[in-house]
Amino acid sequence: MLVKRIPIYYLILAAFLGGAIAYVVFNLSLKEASANAAISNSNNRYSIHDPEPSSPGCSVSSARLSGFNYISPVLYTEQACESENMADIKQEMLSYIESEKTKGTLSTASVYIRVFSNGEWTSINADEQYHPASLNKVPILLTYLRMAENYNNLLGQKMLFEKHDPKLPTQHYVSKTLTPGHSYTIKELLHYMIADSDNDATLLLLQHINLEYYNKTFTDLGLPKPSFDFDKFFISAKQYSLF
Repeated sequence: MLVKRIPIYYLILAAFLGGAIAYVVFNLSLKEASANAAISNSNNRYSIHDPEPSSPGCSVSSARLSGFNYISPVLYTEQACESENMADIKQEMLSYIESEKTKGTLSTASVYIRVFSNGEWTSINADEQYHPASLNKVPILLTYLRMAENYNNLLGQKMLFEKHDPKLPTQHYVSKTLTPGHSYTIKELLHYMIADSDNDATLLLLQHINLEYYNKTFTDLGLPKPSFDFDKFFISAKQYSLF
């Protein structure tokens, strides 16, 4: 076999050109990345810093999702101080609650209001515990959507609805209901549960939910694991606001 030798100056020239091309490409990439970052910051779409408190001297805490090697996603941030700017609306709510108590139409009430644009909040009796009842349908929805991220075509899988469970609470909100003996996709059941507040759909979904995912929907937010003994399952307005 014959081997043709390449002159040394060709190798030097090739190395020089290769280095020059790599340098140009690298610098162009840096400029493009800087431009994209500037656009993102100008549109206020992303932030790598915790938000500043709206009130001087008020600290801000952040809750982050663990379990990742290189990232720590922010779940929510919260200001420690109640907003002084919302004092008027709080007083109006207090007056309304007291008037309803006087009428006998209300025994107790909790209110939690938050302005998402700046994080300001105010509350009344925010830590009193209540049975979530139909409010628990939201974390069930969140759990199934989270499961769908890891299980292919989960929302298209079907479940058979055999019959109504007479032990379920009376449905005061009357709308569309499931038909006994019919099968429904999980996506359809989620729609019945949320849009129509259907208790049969809720029970069917809860019976097939992944308990690990369901518990993490609560514990990732710093909430205790939910109890399946619903007589012992309570949550406050402030805690529920995290969902």
